[in-house]
Amino acid sequence: MLTVASNPASKSGTWSPEDTLLRIMRDPTSIVESVHEECRIDDWNIDVTTQIRFNKAQLPDTEWFYLNVENPDKGDLQAYNILTPEVSPATHEEHIRAAQRCIATRYASLIRSFRFKNGVSVHRKNEILKKLVGIAPQLNEIPKNNPLEAVRTFHKLFDKDRKRLKDLPEEHEAEFSSENAEGLFRFCKLVARKYLSLVRIPSGSRLPNVVEFRSKKTSTS
Repeated sequence: MLTVASNPASKSGTWSPEDTLLRIMRDPTSIVESVHEECRIDDWNIDVTTQIRFNKAQLPDTEWFYLNVENPDKGDLQAYNILTPEVSPATHEEHIRAAQRCIATRYASLIRSFRFKNGVSVHRKNEILKKLVGIAPQLNEIPKNNPLEAVRTFHKLFDKDRKRLKDLPEEHEAEFSSENAEGLFRFCKLVARKYLSLVRIPSGSRLPNVVEFRSKKTSTS
């Protein structure tokens, strides 16, 4: 799965890495123009060379952006070589911070969408908001915890049937964005088990015509 995020140029504060990553995860083709893969089989190894071309006109005014080249299971990173100059892998800590900031961005958007209904007492409103503030640190742990702990936290916090946090108010208490609620559910489900493998790509006039990387898979059969 290809996803991107951007870092805004100093003159524009409208695009954050988290906003862009979440937007492009919904629709990668809005920025990725084409993807070409070429496979070479040698003994038990399969080398896959991937070439990615971007629609420059659709990129926001940024200095650089992230490309999420793969989503391996946590603890099972696939090795890949970047073949394009000036394109570099993000550090492990940067991967974790990016995932945490995406969660915080989606969570803040969800909270801002709340509209309590008439008749809901101030005490009940404060009770709901206190619970939601209290689970924020637990959400933050999901990307950096091992899969067993992260999945346990995910199931503790989310209702898998309703695809939302368990502590959200009921329909008779408040209205909120179901899209943001489900978006938070899906992103946390992804980073509980998977790892965002990000590379940094220069944008603007420095954007490469093609971004190319090579990965290797070893057959176990």
